[in-house]
Amino acid sequence: MHDRTIGIDMAAQPKDTACCEIRWGGLGGVVHEFSAASGVDDGRLVELLTDRGARIGIDVPLGWPTEFVEAVRRYGRGEAWGVPASERPRLRRTDLFVNDRLRSDGATKALWPLSVAADRIGVPAMRTAAAMSLAGLSAMARDGSGPVVEVYPAAALAQWGLPCSGYKGKHAEERRSLVRCLVAALDCAVTLSADQIQRVEASDNCLDALIAALIVRCHELGLTYPVPTESADAARFEGWITVPRPGSLITLKNAPIDRPD
Repeated sequence: MHDRTIGIDMAAQPKDTACCEIRWGGLGGVVHEFSAASGVDDGRLVELLTDRGARIGIDVPLGWPTEFVEAVRRYGRGEAWGVPASERPRLRRTDLFVNDRLRSDGATKALWPLSVAADRIGVPAMRTAAAMSLAGLSAMARDGSGPVVEVYPAAALAQWGLPCSGYKGKHAEERRSLVRCLVAALDCAVTLSADQIQRVEASDNCLDALIAALIVRCHELGLTYPVPTESADAARFEGWITVPRPGSLITLKNAPIDRPD
């Protein structure tokens, strides 16, 4: 069990990348710091990923669909693509799991992670892969068992009964409302200063970094869903989104920090 969790909201550019560190002890956590207003550059990103004293959650796919990787490899060698046009390998097994899991837990609408194989999220994913490699983590299992876990703030918010969309960018009032709801739901489990609350109200990047750090804490406490047995092999390479269980947020208040790993 780590007494620090770090959340990283990953983007293609450093200025849009944010991180948040929470230090845990006693009956809850304290937000220690957010990234600088200038964001998180590649050097700082590698430093964070090599911080073995903290468990890290990063809001970006940690891998690509296996079928997609194999198809690209074949095509790059001049061989046939090998995948029928009707079966485009856009989604990972974890992407399908997230939608099914949230539906089972009562979500009222579909929630699909962006496709790392066919959407702009592929650019920050490549930036992450480069940083992971420099940090010596290229061979790390990407299924949530390693020092870095993949998170998806929208899924966590949905599981916690909070608004999971409509708070990004210029939607300042919606973001302020979400922050108020999040702080109330934490019920003193995590302490934020007035300045820190202003930071997350002003920046959806900082807000997602905070949520990422909370998800990691839930994961460490066993309050997230395990990888299904049938997806275990693929998850080690494709990555696996850590999804909190409903009601897990309030549990953070009374969770001990001295549980064995």
